[in-house]
Amino acid sequence: MTIRENIKNYKASAMPPKPPIVLTAQVACCENTSKDVLWHIAKNVPELRKWVVANPVADAKMLEYISQQGGP
Repeated sequence: MTIRENIKNYKASAMPPKPPIVLTAQVACCENTSKDVLWHIAKNVPELRKWVVANPVADAKMLEYISQQGGP
């Protein structure tokens, strides 16, 4: 198959991908935020850890991880 045939047969998806989540204090403490996002914040955004601690969805493992990293 040539490049032209590939281009002709290419069909783009109807919907563009979702934009990335902007990590804010509101996202970190919102009970609707997924645990995956909270773990990402806990591991990679130390200035938002205090808001993760305030989130009722944060489980014991997540809180223990944050405390072992020096706390919020």
